[in-house]
Amino acid sequence: MQSIDRTHRTPAPAGLVRAAASAVVMLTVAAGSAAVWAIRGADGDGNASTEADPAWEPFMPTPPVPDYPSTHTVLGAAAAEVLIRSFGDAVPFSATSLTLPGVTRHFRKFSEAARENGDSRVYAGIHFERAVQHGYRQGRKIGSAVSKRLRPLD
Repeated sequence: MQSIDRTHRTPAPAGLVRAAASAVVMLTVAAGSAAVWAIRGADGDGNASTEADPAWEPFMPTPPVPDYPSTHTVLGAAAAEVLIRSFGDAVPFSATSLTLPGVTRHFRKFSEAARENGDSRVYAGIHFERAVQHGYRQGRKIGSAVSKRLRPLD
């Protein structure tokens, strides 16, 4: 298990910014060209085995955003991939959230946090699982491409 030394010089912060910017560009293009819809207005998830539950309510109000791809997941996976390529995946850390005051989440790996980040969008009723799965793959590809272009700091 690796820990991050606060004095460690790394291009990771620049990579995080580049990954986020690249993800936003990709998402803007995807939203303009793909057939997308908000999960709340959908009749189903495309799976014939899924039975509708008329009493179902999401954990939070569903925003008027396209389902595919999951922006939150793409951004989180891109950031995680930059961090993984900079420090390795097995870096334990803790994080808090503005939406869950007083709750601290503990993670063993960056990839674990990225997966939970995406899953939260399904639990909240914002995205179908497919949008999260594809968003995770897209984000990792963006983070990988950005990381390959980062130059080490002297």
